[in-house]
Amino acid sequence: DTRTTNNDKNVENDNNNNSNNSENEDNNNDDNNNNDESQSPPPTPVLRKIKRRRAIGNHALPELPPLTTTLPTTEPPPKMLSREEAMSLLLKCDKALYSATRDLEEARAIAERAGLSVDSSVLDPSFKSPVGIITGKIDQPIPNPSVDPDANVVLTPPTAIAASTTVDTCQQNTEQQQPNSNNPMRGMLSCFPLVLSTTGGHSNTDHVVQYTGDKTADRIAEFKRALRRRARATQPEKKGEDRWDQPRVSGVRRRRILRDKDCPSAPPEPPLSGYILFVGQMTTKMRHDRPKERHNQVKVVREISKIWKYGMSEMDKQYYNDFAREANELYHGELREYRATGSYRPNGIFTKLDGGPWVRVAYHEKNALEREIDTYPTVKFPPRPAEMEEEHQRAVLEQRERRKRKKALEGGYF
Repeated sequence: DTRTTNNDKNVENDNNNNSNNSENEDNNNDDNNNNDESQSPPPTPVLRKIKRRRAIGNHALPELPPLTTTLPTTEPPPKMLSREEAMSLLLKCDKALYSATRDLEEARAIAERAGLSVDSSVLDPSFKSPVGIITGKIDQPIPNPSVDPDANVVLTPPTAIAASTTVDTCQQNTEQQQPNSNNPMRGMLSCFPLVLSTTGGHSNTDHVVQYTGDKTADRIAEFKRALRRRARATQPEKKGEDRWDQPRVSGVRRRRILRDKDCPSAPPEPPLSGYILFVGQMTTKMRHDRPKERHNQVKVVREISKIWKYGMSEMDKQYYNDFAREANELYHGELREYRATGSYRPNGIFTKLDGGPWVRVAYHEKNALEREIDTYPTVKFPPRPAEMEEEHQRAVLEQRERRKRKKALEGGYF
């Protein structure tokens, strides 16, 4: 037994020695190869390409992931709310309605101070009905959902309200607005510019929309025009009554009623800019200084424009600009008073001479040109000198005869 074990050990030792020898030989071969490569000349471009191709050929290409087709999955149905979640959502809605109603009450108080109303608009009657209907009268206090969650509040869309209720609500709102002492001229068009009492809110220029280039602003202007027309359509019986001085009768001529601002008893409207004020005063001076010359307003305005642009200081220009600004502020106050009462009290600061320019009333506040105009015996001048009147009439008759002959030749004159 001892002999066999010793023989086995000797065999294992021989195998280990052989493996060590083979490893040493491999290492020697690698060293020799490295030495040969180091001693060999650098590879040419052709050899580089060959080595690169061999290196690529020795390595396998990476495997691409398999193509998988995913079918569109249908969205799961919405989750049903539980009773607690539904009650909490209703409570949030009630709180939002309560907050909006309080804001509306505050807006109503502010609007009433300015003579306006928030109870109606230019929309049709279906939109004038209240959004939230509360059990009882509309004017009663609204319960607060945050304090009393069990408040009986029912939300109803405007389209679900009966037509009779809508009409009654509109009539009540109209009746409440008519006796308004702050602004008796206001009708259904609440929170909008003043409606003239002589036209009843009707206009022949409502189809005109001034485009600004802003798509949003232009679209809003178109919506306003459509809403105004819809509001007037709710009063067909008043469409033509307030425009004319008498009803329409066959064979009888009727005249359109003037606007409030165009009535003879209305306050005169001053110019909008200081330049127009200066043109009016200088035109009066030139008409007075040139009584024997034919007046040509186009040429006169050219001369006045040169004086304004090159011959006046900034202080003189500012005087006329302040004049126009203050006069227009006082004019708007007088116009509001005239619309409300039918008369107005002159401001006593600015005045318009009879058919002439605007000047200041106080003598110490006038400039040199206004003081000179005060010395003129009149500010109304004939369109042409008296010696040129006969020549003008002769030219008018000749022009009329030429028109008649021209129409007769064309076959259009009978």
